[in-house]
Amino acid sequence: RSVPSCRAVGVEYGSWDTHNDQVPERDLLDPHLAQAIASLWAKLAEGGFTNTTILVITEFGRTNSGNSALGTDHGVGGLMMAFGPRVRGGVYN
Repeated sequence: RSVPSCRAVGVEYGSWDTHNDQVPERDLLDPHLAQAIASLWAKLAEGGFTNTTILVITEFGRTNSGNSALGTDHGVGGLMMAFGPRVRGGVYN
């Protein structure tokens, strides 16, 4: 039995280390992330991508509540988003 090959790519975009003024920072950063996901999805869809999953993850956790500088600090909260034809959608906690 053969094992399917696995290809991975990593992308880093600037600094998401938003300790202060998080909302204006995210308003600038989030559209870039959305465009990157949409572009990758469209390109993969051209060739049919039934065995592909796109993962978006953070490299460290954040606090769940904001700090006095309107940002968040390093903590245990985290996020992972998964996109793909075999992903069962929903929010899991």
